[in-house]
Amino acid sequence: MICLMAIGAVAFLGCDDDGATLYDVTVEVIYPDGYDYDTRAGIPVTMSNMITGIDSQAETDAQGIASFAVEGGNYNIVSNFETDDFAFNGIIENQSVETDLAHFEVQLLAVAKGGGLVISEVFFAGSTTPEGTNYNNDIFVEIYNNSDEVIYIDGLCIGIHAQNAINPSQWVDGEGNMLERIPIIFQSWMFPGSGEDYPVEPREAIVLANVAMNHQADTLNPDSPVDLSNADFEAFVDHDRGTPDNINVPNMIEIYTTSPAMNNWTMDVNGRALITWRLPTGLDWEAFVEDPDNFMQNPTTGSGFNMLMVDADWVVDAVDIVRPEEDRRNKQLPVSVDAGFVWNPEGRGHSVRRKVEKVIDGSVFLRNTNNSSEDWIGGVVPNPGHVPDVVD
Repeated sequence: MICLMAIGAVAFLGCDDDGATLYDVTVEVIYPDGYDYDTRAGIPVTMSNMITGIDSQAETDAQGIASFAVEGGNYNIVSNFETDDFAFNGIIENQSVETDLAHFEVQLLAVAKGGGLVISEVFFAGSTTPEGTNYNNDIFVEIYNNSDEVIYIDGLCIGIHAQNAINPSQWVDGEGNMLERIPIIFQSWMFPGSGEDYPVEPREAIVLANVAMNHQADTLNPDSPVDLSNADFEAFVDHDRGTPDNINVPNMIEIYTTSPAMNNWTMDVNGRALITWRLPTGLDWEAFVEDPDNFMQNPTTGSGFNMLMVDADWVVDAVDIVRPEEDRRNKQLPVSVDAGFVWNPEGRGHSVRRKVEKVIDGSVFLRNTNNSSEDWIGGVVPNPGHVPDVVD
């Protein structure tokens, strides 16, 4: 049951304190097909003015309709909330309010609040050396088993979105909607193993290092915040010009790359969405990357690299990482994959991390509502392999 009360406010055409004209707007929130709901009242809705940044908030009445009085302009309209078993997210973007009695519909998506392998920390910005130069070899991704069962990471794939978050996504269809296939740039990686070689224990984390070395060494970057010499996996690029291989750390399988000349993996200091996915049962990765139908050039420009395209239905977990500047927070992932986004306000030397929702008898439960705006925080000191045990 939703633990909220409907305010049932009625908006009207009028003026605010500054004399601006206000328009009567209604927003209807629609549950997913097949979901047996108890009530449509009390669902929170936010209308965000894309120019002023002002948020207007209301809750739905018994008919699932929220009422607003807002200035004219373009709005992003968002609804997200939780029940005991599900997290609901809905968003429509760039909706124009120019007349009175505008009506919009927000379709909710439901995500079961279960466990599984979740991305728990991403250190993508790298660090700075004592001489003030940028150092990027110490980036890493942490993945956490947010369940009470052993999960094998064998065959899980990982990669970053083809476009950084500085500009609105060009990976859209003819109507401007984000594609339901996600383009992966640079290396597309797969964890090794034949199925049950690499278990991840319940409530434990594993670390994928760009370079599995102690980056705090004097010969590397003593100002780096991390020692990755004991990482669980390494994204080693097996090229003559690449970084050294830590033979004690299993290497990832590079299933495809858009940039064969790259020395090592990068996740872009400007922020890119990161996803993990599994290929459908019976689909071999070699056959997948040999099929030209699984590749696409930029649909807006019709040019550029052929990106490996991953179906949204295959995604195991995702985090949409954007720039901290408000005018550069451009989503790259469809709402069905991630309804929000997170950014790193502190710059180099800091990471983004999934929030701790609760700690029960020493077991850490990470927040997982499929909405990075709610689930993640930015600007934290990296701590690979160690999930906090304090609720955020």
